[in-house]
Amino acid sequence: MDDLEIAKNVLHKENLTLCIVKEMKVIFKSRDKGIYAFMDVLENFREGLKGAAVADRVVGKALALLFGYAGIYAAYAQTLSLAAKSTLEKYGIRFEYDKIVDRILNAEGADMCPFERAVSTISNPTEAYLKIRRLLRDI
Repeated sequence: MDDLEIAKNVLHKENLTLCIVKEMKVIFKSRDKGIYAFMDVLENFREGLKGAAVADRVVGKALALLFGYAGIYAAYAQTLSLAAKSTLEKYGIRFEYDKIVDRILNAEGADMCPFERAVSTISNPTEAYLKIRRLLRDI
């Protein structure tokens, strides 16, 4: 069993929204919704994420770009957007998913997720990280 399989199993077994595994050890897990939990661990533990595997319930382009910024090597999403799929492929991040969707919606399900909108024209992981960080500070 590799890091990604461990992350997937823990995500499902513990009903998490995010699980990060490195060298066969769970290094972070959360039940928080949205991009906030990953941003928190990225802000405080970036170097420790390089080479880790991530399992998340929903992965859009914003999170996929952050995975590239963090040096994540593999990702699993229960729901993956088409833009996230392209981004993960572009940055050579191994990925698995259960369901693919055209786009990630906001919490109300009425419009595009604000983080997805913010990175819609961005393809550089560092630029995406800085934009998302600014957006989070403004919320």
